Amino acid sequence: MPHNSHYEQPLEEESYFVSMTDMMVGLLFIFILILMYFALQYQKSTQDLQKSTERLQSAEDTREDIIQQITDNLRKNDIEVRYDERSGVLNLSDKILRFETQKASIEPQYEEIIKKLSAALIAVVPCYANSPSPPTEKCSTSTHRLEAIFIEGHTDSDSYKDKDGQDLNWELSTNRAVNTYRKIIFFENRLDNIKNDKQEHLISISGYGSKRPIGNNIADEDKQSNRRIALRFIMATPKPMDVIENVQEGLK
Repeated sequence: MPHNSHYEQPLEEESYFVSMTDMMVGLLFIFILILMYFALQYQKSTQDLQKSTERLQSAEDTREDIIQQITDNLRKNDIEVRYDERSGVLNLSDKILRFETQKASIEPQYEEIIKKLSAALIAVVPCYANSPSPPTEKCSTSTHRLEAIFIEGHTDSDSYKDKDGQDLNWELSTNRAVNTYRKIIFFENRLDNIKNDKQEHLISISGYGSKRPIGNNIADEDKQSNRRIALRFIMATPKPMDVIENVQEGLK
């Protein structure tokens, strides 16, 4: 049979185009799979971010509830406090606990205030931390826990230096916090044994000197307000599995 080159070339071309088409379809399929993978990853990341945001907001809500309970307890005893929702700080005004200029000692007339503050703390805090003593009131079902409570000391803006010119306001503010802490523990020593979920002591102290003033810290009234103590409440945001385990535990 004679060789027919007239038909061989179109058949080769047709085969070539078929192969190219199959390859393009395969590449398109792979591209679609990759696109779907990244779309799913993006969706998962978005969902994880949303869940994290919700957990953070829930922790903020729990912190607000904790401070509100303490505030209500204090107000029942005619003790007014100021709560800064943005920072989670409970400020004890100078009308409640007043420090004299360049002094860190707590005068005897304020000890009853510290005693009531200690009672308010022990009534609420154990519900949100690890305490060897059972809470005195029914606890919330919140899964969020306290990471730390800082007793913060502050001073006014007046210069207070040693003989070498070193600023002593840092030490003064810290000493005010230490003395307040010691009085709180004196009236309610169970607070000293409360820990967070990392088994670290929950309550600690810090001193800021005059670096975090209320108001302009220039007028005498403002200076008096800044010789103060504040309580800062810090929440620990649970991991997703922690939330599930706590919910399961609550259902038992």
